[in-house]
Amino acid sequence: MKRYLVTDDAITFMVGDKSVTLPKTHEKAAEILAMFQGPASEAQIMAALETAVRKAVKFLGGKLEFREEDGVEVAYYKGLNVGPAVVRRIVEFQRAKLPAGPLVKFLDRLVLNPSRNSVQQLYGFLEHKGFAITPNGTFLGYKGIRENGYSVSAGDKTQVTKGVVDAEGRIRNWIGDEIEMHRAAVQDDPNVACHTGLHVGTHEYASGFGSQVVMVEVDPADVVSVPHDCSNQKLRCCHYRVVAGYDGRVEAPLAEVRNQKIVQNAGTPPAPKVWAKTAVEVPNRTLKRHGRVYRVIAEDARQIVLQTQSGKIRVERK
Repeated sequence: MKRYLVTDDAITFMVGDKSVTLPKTHEKAAEILAMFQGPASEAQIMAALETAVRKAVKFLGGKLEFREEDGVEVAYYKGLNVGPAVVRRIVEFQRAKLPAGPLVKFLDRLVLNPSRNSVQQLYGFLEHKGFAITPNGTFLGYKGIRENGYSVSAGDKTQVTKGVVDAEGRIRNWIGDEIEMHRAAVQDDPNVACHTGLHVGTHEYASGFGSQVVMVEVDPADVVSVPHDCSNQKLRCCHYRVVAGYDGRVEAPLAEVRNQKIVQNAGTPPAPKVWAKTAVEVPNRTLKRHGRVYRVIAEDARQIVLQTQSGKIRVERK
């Protein structure tokens, strides 16, 4: 018997006693779904699913392993169950033609986290949109702070081993600051709300917490817990760095920090600088795209040429 289940961001394909889940964004998801809805045999469908899984393994240089557990294909990296959120991120990197190196570094850092529970909780946090992995294998998150750059909540300043803390126990979060506390001092029970730890949030959570938002860099090895009370929208960690000011939600799966700015899709091969001869120069015009304002260099009926920090890009009109 062949069946499938469609959720908001994934499709689970069930053939006999086996099950494989693919992100909706996977390049083969729509094709395999059509096979399910058509006359394809179970053998043909399983072959297509196995091919889709092997592509993810090959992308990471064979370092990803899929094991069948209770009829479900589960991804492992160096013995660690990496979870659907990471598999979806692998697919995003493949589709965007991004390098696999940052993902490998992320997983290498992840396996260094001393708590299996912390790792599993982190997957729920990373399910939210707006998180990017850096070329170093860390990830970027958001933090809401007070107008003066200090944390909204105050705590016991003696627990902070690195960073500037005021007399009330609030931590300074200026760009360049590195904050650290003993891991053992961080509340590791996700059922306990509003407790000790260095907090990092999703875009939605941080935007409604404090009067301004800064971007922070977190090592997955330093994540301790993800409280249930906020629907996985904030985490507690023992270390982070404030790396940039807020300039809109990060939409790309890969980004890096350059000169205290977040540069998205870092590592993407540059588009060929071939512009249609019909494009004419446009003086003094800007275009807002993905929360950023760019200067328009030229345009015609089919395209717009924008000036970015790294060079020119061509945007086709829809």
